[in-house]
Amino acid sequence: HPISACVTYLMYGDVKFAFELADVLPKLDVYFNDRYHYPVVVFHSPNFALPMRCNTSHTYLDHLRTRTRSQLLFVEVEPDFRPEMKAKYGSKGPKSTCTYRKYPLQYHHMCRFFDYLFFHAPALRAYDYVWRMDG
Repeated sequence: HPISACVTYLMYGDVKFAFELADVLPKLDVYFNDRYHYPVVVFHSPNFALPMRCNTSHTYLDHLRTRTRSQLLFVEVEPDFRPEMKAKYGSKGPKSTCTYRKYPLQYHHMCRFFDYLFFHAPALRAYDYVWRMDG
């Protein structure tokens, strides 16, 4: 049967990641996806569905659609804290205890997402192969 595959990308936190992906998508088209036509599944935090400017309804996700010929599928993801973590730290979660470097909370969400939630995402069940693209 034909290979069922997709490209994935996670945008979480700072909206600068939408602009980084907007720069990468045309290159993905030219060097890969114009030939293979894999859908690009973009997991994103809720703030990327908001208007880019206060006087327009054009969202960061809309902006990405204008930058590629690839099929984009958007999947909104929320921070995932276990109930005991929420009870102890609230909705902002724990601060990093790493003594070498203090990582922002978004980094911890990204790690948790790719360690567990990514592999259980309903949006990916239809695919045999998933290519994770980092910005």
